[in-house]
Amino acid sequence: MMIRLTALPVLFCFLAVVFVAEYLLPSFFLTSDPNSLTTQYQEAAVTLLVALGVALPLFLVSLGYTSALVTRITSDDLTGNVPDPTEVQIAAAKATINLLKTSLWTLLLPVGLVVATLPVLGLSAWLSQRGSPVWEVVSGAVSVLGFCVSGILLPVFLMRYALAPTITVLEGLAPRAANRRAGLLLQKAPPHPHGYDHLTQIGTAILFLAVVAGLGISTGLAFIDLPGHLGNLEVSGFPLEATLAKITGLTAWYAAFLIVIPLWTCATTILYFDRRIRLEGFDISLMERNVRRTRRETRFVV
Repeated sequence: MMIRLTALPVLFCFLAVVFVAEYLLPSFFLTSDPNSLTTQYQEAAVTLLVALGVALPLFLVSLGYTSALVTRITSDDLTGNVPDPTEVQIAAAKATINLLKTSLWTLLLPVGLVVATLPVLGLSAWLSQRGSPVWEVVSGAVSVLGFCVSGILLPVFLMRYALAPTITVLEGLAPRAANRRAGLLLQKAPPHPHGYDHLTQIGTAILFLAVVAGLGISTGLAFIDLPGHLGNLEVSGFPLEATLAKITGLTAWYAAFLIVIPLWTCATTILYFDRRIRLEGFDISLMERNVRRTRRETRFVV
């Protein structure tokens, strides 16, 4: 059920990544006027704005809906309930906007640094026209530094607030409160260690599975030479074989996305319950709640 419900939203996540990787990223290193630094900075700024204004919202909305779906299904399984597909989809749709806000709050500083570098790029282009090579180098160095710091902060923030989406879905907290609670749940509380080691292990394992899945499917399709066999079909003026090869490669990596995103959300949801049990005795309150239920078949089994 999880794969069936998440296949479409994961596809939109994947398309957003493909749009950036196949179209925006190559154009970031190309220019229509190699002799004009101003033109190069303007083109780079436009590319960044398209990525932040089009690709990023599409990715975050699709990711939020997927995360809400998987979180609800995993939570129901862990608490002894039978997930209902209709109810899960309704709850996920309601939580998507809050998840989008939570994601934007998490990415506020890393993405904000990238946005802040755009005026610096413009300043560098303006200084290049005014014959100020020293300040041009300084402004260019500041913009590069902004990109580098943003790239470092991004994985740090994603790790620190990894439980925030789950908290947003299950507890309904506002973005800032969800991020604060996510940090608290991962902190060390003797005798319990912090939860970052678990996140690192989960991320490493899932990344390995993604690479194995993507390369494995790509290798298998290349071994049977599916694009070559289908490319023998004659289509006038259309590069069928090359197109099929591209689609085949993208399909393989889409399968990797379909594994990684639900698996990561499922793992972080389990970690969320683990941290609540360790730090807050959540299992005790859950058992008390289930004792009060009248239906024996829905009771939580320890």
